Amino acid sequence: MTYDGRRKLFFILLTLFIASLIVFDLSHNVIYNNLMNLILLSVFGFIFLLDKELHLRFNSFILAYLLFTSFALSSIFWAVDFDLALSYSLRLVVAFINIWMVYTIISHYKIHNAILYGILIGAFFNYLIAFGIIHVNYEIYEFGRFLGTEGNSNKLAKVMLLTIFASIVLLSLDTTNKYLKVYLRFSILLSLYVIFLTVSKKAIILAPILLLSTISFKEVKLKNIVISFLTVAVLIKIFFTYMDFNYLNSVLDIFEKRFAGLFHILEGGRGDASSGERAYLIKEGFNIFMDNPVFGTGLNTFRVFLGKYAHNNYLELLVDVGMIGFVLFYAIYGIVFLEIKKMNKSKLRRYMLIMVIILLLMDLATVSYFNKLILLVLLYIYFVAKNNQKEQSL
Repeated sequence: MTYDGRRKLFFILLTLFIASLIVFDLSHNVIYNNLMNLILLSVFGFIFLLDKELHLRFNSFILAYLLFTSFALSSIFWAVDFDLALSYSLRLVVAFINIWMVYTIISHYKIHNAILYGILIGAFFNYLIAFGIIHVNYEIYEFGRFLGTEGNSNKLAKVMLLTIFASIVLLSLDTTNKYLKVYLRFSILLSLYVIFLTVSKKAIILAPILLLSTISFKEVKLKNIVISFLTVAVLIKIFFTYMDFNYLNSVLDIFEKRFAGLFHILEGGRGDASSGERAYLIKEGFNIFMDNPVFGTGLNTFRVFLGKYAHNNYLELLVDVGMIGFVLFYAIYGIVFLEIKKMNKSKLRRYMLIMVIILLLMDLATVSYFNKLILLVLLYIYFVAKNNQKEQSL
């Protein structure tokens, strides 16, 4: 097989693998994602043995996650629950292998945008579910909030933020097909709609911020304005054709209650049930952390003390792996920030910076240290930032 043949094969496999991380995220569907992972790994291993020019690539990003994984794995020796710590440590090992393999592939074949296309495919599947165009055999709503394929409204909202990011990055590329650009505009608006259905407070606030990062009045063209109006018109037609307005009214009620609860907390009150629970977890979790501040209580053991995970990546890491594990994990973000900082000022640099900040803010509502999709998006940003510098230095 020629270089171009291998490149196309890996582009397809990597795109499908990324999409499977979204479409098959639920525990009873994850076998399909694991199968896609195994196929990608097997093909990579086979070609790696045959292609003498394909070498494993290593960088500071991968090193940082390796150090975090190694420390997390060692936490089994002092964990309050050995089995819980071991099971999640092994998940980190799998995530590390994936990161290393994907970086080697995208570096050698220059197919990093396959990560973005995979996100778009996964998001498209959720659009179809949201509008009732396709039906699935699992629950897609919880207390009126849309869960989609993620089984968690906050996780789905984060996927939609990643979809908006993928769309605006691909729209900025001169090589993007004009028909694809029309769909990417649709995708941004559909992602906003799905975020609304999740009633994720942070995503509802952060999505407009991400979109504002794309605005440049100097580049506004009449053609783009016309295309935007046509896109909105078609979406309105789709909306009135497929939308269940009784459900929409119930979402509006949930939206009002959740944001009223948020404002109540800001005023010193207890807020809604969700906000109150998170405040309780933060208070109790911090007390547990203070008893084991350096090494923590062992990976994934937060739930041993409080019966559930922290709903907060910062708190989860502090309790589980202490300050050492916390610093090792967020060193990854520091490395990515440094690479972005080295880029010349551009739209792409702005998109990357805003997206990383948004991921850090979303960590206040979800646990992400083992999330392969988030890690691969960070790896994509790292790769693009570093590659951008190399191109500019020539």
